[in-house]
Amino acid sequence: AVKMLLDGKDNMDLPFTPGPKEHEIIHHRSGTPKSLLLMGRSGTGKTTCLVFRMWAQYHEYRQQGTRPKQIFLTKNEVLCREVQRSF
Repeated sequence: AVKMLLDGKDNMDLPFTPGPKEHEIIHHRSGTPKSLLLMGRSGTGKTTCLVFRMWAQYHEYRQQGTRPKQIFLTKNEVLCREVQRSF
């Protein structure tokens, strides 16, 4: 996703094929903007789903000419460093 952002690509191809539950999380929309909290065991794809959900929302807002209000929080120090390095 980062490479697609930096390259200015407008296609929404994800670098993996989400299953039905992941697709539902990534593309879930409610009537009003709301926070989303995913809970699960480590290694179940929570972070991956949320990062690509943020990417999908950014892509949607970019086409509409508005800016999304998003925040990504993590307690995991390794993940925090990787996100800082990547973004």
